[in-house]
Amino acid sequence: MFDMEDIRAGEKRPVRITFKATGTESLELKIRTRAEGTNVIKETTADKVEVAVKEAELDIKALGARYDSDMVQIDRYKENTEVGFDIKASKNIIVDKELNNIRLKILASDNTEISSVEKFADDQNIEITRVNEREFDIKNVSLNTAKTFETVIKTGTIGEQQTYKPINIKAEMYDESNQMIDSKDYTINVVKPIVTMEQSTNKNKTYLEEGEKIEYKYVLKNSGTAPASMKFVFNSPEGSKVLSEQGSVKKVEKELTLNPFESKEIIIQVELGGNNGVDRVSISANAEIYNEYGFKVYETNPITQIVEKNATTKRKEDLIRQGKLKVSENEMKALRNRRG
Repeated sequence: MFDMEDIRAGEKRPVRITFKATGTESLELKIRTRAEGTNVIKETTADKVEVAVKEAELDIKALGARYDSDMVQIDRYKENTEVGFDIKASKNIIVDKELNNIRLKILASDNTEISSVEKFADDQNIEITRVNEREFDIKNVSLNTAKTFETVIKTGTIGEQQTYKPINIKAEMYDESNQMIDSKDYTINVVKPIVTMEQSTNKNKTYLEEGEKIEYKYVLKNSGTAPASMKFVFNSPEGSKVLSEQGSVKKVEKELTLNPFESKEIIIQVELGGNNGVDRVSISANAEIYNEYGFKVYETNPITQIVEKNATTKRKEDLIRQGKLKVSENEMKALRNRRG
């Protein structure tokens, strides 16, 4: 029993009472309060509360990815990542009896695999058995001292259009009579980038001329939940010259990273080459994306167009045929070669 300061009429005041268990038997608590005032005495009784005291407890701690680059943020990992966990079983400090032959079960959710569960070298009596790809059974665990098991889980892949997927790891602890003592869950998320690319050109027509300048525009977007490290490759039209890049003639390559929901625009300027005497030549240009592991993950359809002789070349040939223009022997030879 304890006393409180006076409470005015209509006033409310919370009271917190703390109980300490001294054993592991289930406890039944009954609380009765008695308020005595100047003119009134009132008693209330709370419903009984049953409290169970655990003999032992589990704890799960994430250690991160095997490779730092596979961890996007805390508890967010890329596909096919090996993630480490410490699973710790410890006896309640108020328990006097020894806890021998405790059994642990470690499970992981679908589309994952428990790669390994390791015990410490001095725990010789502990038996670890793989039940299946996502479940381990651990027997003969004595909790006179706390036991920690190093567990590695491989995350697997997620659906093509999924940007993330929760992955759950669960540890369960049983006593010798196969009654569950405690269980603990830990959830991580598998995340991935989803990269798309749009292409266009400022010369949206079928026919072009020799030497004409053309611009290709590519918009790359990451609509996923993880950064995307990639290589962008532009394949220029045959015989063209890339004006927007120094030293590039046939191909443009760019290393870049897109954060989630980030977009980036790449513009390539090209000068078309000559037709080598042919009236019409078909050309095409396209772009590709390779992921950080070197695999092609995206490719645009080719932009295909037809390059014709430019007007100046045509007029010159017509004048020569009509005898209205005289050219040198070397020029005539070049024209004959163009005609094939």
